[in-house]
Amino acid sequence: MGYCYSGGKLVCDSCGATGSVRKRTCRYRVTYAEGGSLPYCSPSALCAVCYTTHKPTLHANCKAGAVRRTAEETERRQKLDAGELEVRTAWGDWHELVPAGYVGVRFIGMNGSEVYRLILAGEYHGRGYLSEYPNLSAWEPHA
Repeated sequence: MGYCYSGGKLVCDSCGATGSVRKRTCRYRVTYAEGGSLPYCSPSALCAVCYTTHKPTLHANCKAGAVRRTAEETERRQKLDAGELEVRTAWGDWHELVPAGYVGVRFIGMNGSEVYRLILAGEYHGRGYLSEYPNLSAWEPHA
């Protein structure tokens, strides 16, 4: 989400005013697998009048999303702590080192370990973990 400014002042997302506008941070947070947390959604820019109007419903739908996302990150952390490697980077067969019909994938673990594998393009689903791809082959030299 971007913010609008007029004369260097933040503009209210609701009414367009430039006086007493502040970014209203989401109170619900997501805790990430690597540690730390961030607000679930981007802050709304609201003036004092609009904030009073929108406060009862502002971020009202964020709690469930933050809880769901934190649970996903907790599961991710458990997998990585158990030694699983996750997809971080992928190259299509447009890359000179990837054979036709394959995807070259870099998997990374929590400790920074990494492996490079080739996956048939039809079997690659864009994310996930090394254990989800049974038909892998080593990729040497890799990107």
